[in-house]
Amino acid sequence: MSTFIIKSRDDIDNYLRTDEQCEQFLINSLWQGKPRCPNCISKDRVYYIKSRKAFKCSTCNSHISIKKGTIFENSNVPLRLWYKAIFNMSTKNTSNSYKATQAVIDLGVSYKTALYMTHKIREVMRVDNEKIILQGIIEADEVYSGPQLSKDNSLRYKVYTAENERVIWGLETEEELKSRLKREAKWETKTGKTFPSLKSRLDEFKKTPGIIQNSLFFDLDNLEAQFPKHHYKKNLVNFLQRDVAEYFIKNGKKHKKIIEYGKLVVNVVGREKGDVDMNNITPLIEKKIKKGSILITDETNIYNGAKTIVKKHFKIQHSKKKNETHKPIKYSIELSPEEDEYGIKHLSTNGVENVNKQIRTFDREYVHISYEHSERYYFELAFNYNCRGLNVHERFNSFLKVALATTVSIKDIFDSRRYYSFRPNRLVRELKKFS
Repeated sequence: MSTFIIKSRDDIDNYLRTDEQCEQFLINSLWQGKPRCPNCISKDRVYYIKSRKAFKCSTCNSHISIKKGTIFENSNVPLRLWYKAIFNMSTKNTSNSYKATQAVIDLGVSYKTALYMTHKIREVMRVDNEKIILQGIIEADEVYSGPQLSKDNSLRYKVYTAENERVIWGLETEEELKSRLKREAKWETKTGKTFPSLKSRLDEFKKTPGIIQNSLFFDLDNLEAQFPKHHYKKNLVNFLQRDVAEYFIKNGKKHKKIIEYGKLVVNVVGREKGDVDMNNITPLIEKKIKKGSILITDETNIYNGAKTIVKKHFKIQHSKKKNETHKPIKYSIELSPEEDEYGIKHLSTNGVENVNKQIRTFDREYVHISYEHSERYYFELAFNYNCRGLNVHERFNSFLKVALATTVSIKDIFDSRRYYSFRPNRLVRELKKFS
């Protein structure tokens, strides 16, 4: 089969209609049409076994699967459907995510299969994002992102149940107490009712004879590990490399020509707001940003460790300090040619803040996003942002190049034990006696 460029979904239907055509296209993408053995690096004595859909090397007598080491490994889904799903997700121009319900319509598969395929593709987008290293003028900002409790009833029940358990066992922190009292006051104002006291329920719970020793099998010395806070949000620290552009005047108007498009790197840092500190941010800057770059951030102190890494660190003051009189704060400060020593033109973090706004809007798109899979949607948004200067076939080929060198197992996607610990639920049933 001759090589061709996939420019639309119709090209997949026309050129990749059968399994043989899809396999040949995969062989051309992997080895440029000449299969080679990964063990002995032999090219001449490798032949195809049609019954096993694999190659065999006559030199070392090893079998070579064409799906081995790629995103298609351990998948029974036809390659034609995989190519369609990859094309739909990698060539999307909007910031909205490609939903599994839409994949069910486009591919004609079940919802479980569509969810498995879309998450596997997003995991490859994560690998692609982790390889990016930024240089030049870089903006940095953090955002605390996650689903909304007002939309998701099941998530709200889990969060409040975990909160009540922590109050009853005396594990509530000051920050949790403030947020709970604020929410209870809001609920009383809205409904006109008095919120039931959790302290009285705690006293009645402790007075019950033998309920802790006999009915509940908990380790009283390690209650914090058994009743953790139910996390549903994540901290994102985003680094945005500015576009390299040149300005020129044509017909009396100023025009901008982009020479090189900037890149976006998304980093997940912890689950609590306090997890974002200088000790966590400084290693990220060393890993993701080249030395000699210019960093622009807000006035927070978590980026102070970048002084020894970047060439220059500018801070934009967004908030007005107390007992200080000065002019109104400008979020974008234009620099004069005399002041612009590094070619920045304007000091601002508007670019990365616009990305954070898209992430917040993105959270409202879904009714429920599990904590286990939420960060993959942010990497999908970053991939679409980084490919905004490419045409359709360049996007498809750039993603396919990463996908053919990445293996994603089903445990990497649906292994929820990495995120959740065992939570006893018998306490909730016991408390119903006192409610």
